[in-house]
Amino acid sequence: MFNKTDSADKRFILNDKQEGITGGLRVLTDSHTGVQYLVVRENTGVAVTPLLNADGKPLVAGAEDRT
Repeated sequence: MFNKTDSADKRFILNDKQEGITGGLRVLTDSHTGVQYLVVRENTGVAVTPLLNADGKPLVAGAEDRT
């Protein structure tokens, strides 16, 4: 799912990441639905949540962000 070399098999695409000493932030896009997720890692904890638009609905990436 995450480490396949064939891009057609990738379910989640890494759009952006910011790393620090004890953690970091990543934005992933689900290549099947286009929904974008924020992944926060801090020390030993991890949180995943969908990004929301101004209307409170899941943020959906355009086709160019899904490849």
